[in-house]
Amino acid sequence: MAADEELSVSSSTTARSFEETEIKQQSFISRNAGLLMIALAQLFFSSMSLAVKVLADVDPPVSALELVVVRMGLTGVLSQMYILVHNIFSDDKIPNPILGPLEVRGLLFARGFVGFASITALYHSLKYLDLSDVSALQFLLPTISGFSGMLFLKEPYLPIERYSSIVSLLGVILIARPPFIFGHEGAQINVDLGAIGIRTLAVCAVIVSVFGASLAYVTTRAIGKRAHPMHVILAFSWCSVIFGTLMMKIQGEQFVLPKSSKWTALLIAVGTFGFLGQILLTLGLRREKVGRASLGMYLQIVFALIFEKVFFNTTPEMLSVVGASLIIATSTIVAMNKNKNKTEEKENDERETLLRDERQRFASVDYGTLEQRRT
Repeated sequence: MAADEELSVSSSTTARSFEETEIKQQSFISRNAGLLMIALAQLFFSSMSLAVKVLADVDPPVSALELVVVRMGLTGVLSQMYILVHNIFSDDKIPNPILGPLEVRGLLFARGFVGFASITALYHSLKYLDLSDVSALQFLLPTISGFSGMLFLKEPYLPIERYSSIVSLLGVILIARPPFIFGHEGAQINVDLGAIGIRTLAVCAVIVSVFGASLAYVTTRAIGKRAHPMHVILAFSWCSVIFGTLMMKIQGEQFVLPKSSKWTALLIAVGTFGFLGQILLTLGLRREKVGRASLGMYLQIVFALIFEKVFFNTTPEMLSVVGASLIIATSTIVAMNKNKNKTEEKENDERETLLRDERQRFASVDYGTLEQRRT
């Protein structure tokens, strides 16, 4: 009898412990859902970059413009299907499901064009640079976005952002290793590219991509809530498809058709990984603070290093590691500072609201009536 009671108590304790563990796991996932989405998005973006790099080496190689057309074409089709299905089954219709609201179509077009320029430059750079170098250079975005916001939206460009841009520039130089500073040996990369300055040009392509991404952020902020987020993705997708196809025609590039199942799978992977990464990043940023979100984005560097070692058996040079560390450190400082400023602004707004409510309450008091009641 005693043994049965002990067994019953032990089973009850085990079940309760299991339930507590499950509750803790659910609580952890709930608290960090945004960060987990951002981390998974970085895995998809790194996988997309890996597929782009592999496709650049197939025979015949797939051009950057074709990759842009394939990826954004798939993204555009999936986004358009989402809008149409949403409008069929939901009472909250998305107006102007194809072109977007009339008053912001110019901004939507601008968003699509700068996005096209950004992604095209990025795919070109992946032919000549390591994944880790490209990922590190993309973290120049917070600094450059601050400058673009000051230039076009008249937003404040804080001193910390200015100093960070100088340090980030040093990081870019260490990664690019231009010949006029490091000599011809510093400009060489792992494969024979037939030109000494090709690495510097590839780094310039990434910087163009970052500038394009910063302008995309500026135009998106200018659009604001006047258009549905899917309108922004659609403008980006269809502009990329149209301009990419036109550029291929102008340059006389042929659309290379897949010649094997592996090739086809890689092309589909570029579009699918890009779309999933974009959706997860958007959902994660809605749930997470800027500072924590930026830390999650840095996982892209980790994934890039793992992919380089596993698929290409390459290890980044020490100067690239130092340069990447400088860029990531300054990006973290800028992101944390922006998050701190937003928190302070929110607290000030709440304080002002309370003070305004108190003033209105005192102003509404009828002091004459109060005096009569006292007497």
